[in-house]
Amino acid sequence: MFILKINAGALADYKENFSKKNTYYFIAKNNEKIIAYLASELLGVSLHINGITTSPKYRELGLGRSLFNEALLIAKKLKCQKITLEIEPKTPAYLWYEKLGFRVEKVLPNYYGEGVEAYFMKRDVY
Repeated sequence: MFILKINAGALADYKENFSKKNTYYFIAKNNEKIIAYLASELLGVSLHINGITTSPKYRELGLGRSLFNEALLIAKKLKCQKITLEIEPKTPAYLWYEKLGFRVEKVLPNYYGEGVEAYFMKRDVY
């Protein structure tokens, strides 16, 4: 079991959405401390990943993969056709999503600011 204090702001962007319909959060905790989370929402026939993070100290232990697997199960129960996300190109996170079967569907110019593009990636649920 892992114990980790996280920056209180780490979930701040998502707290306002906790009660929003069609949002799904997957949280890894130990002794009431959040050590990893995945935030997602249902968009039509897709489950869209808004964010996923694991403390750097605890990466490579399978927590992110476990959270993703839980999201995949929900996507199947909801009869989603695909899982989608946006990601900055050529980062470790991008490579991790590739390993999970995600493929680039399109490039989103200036998504993260002037001159900083994102990839819109998707993966079939089945």
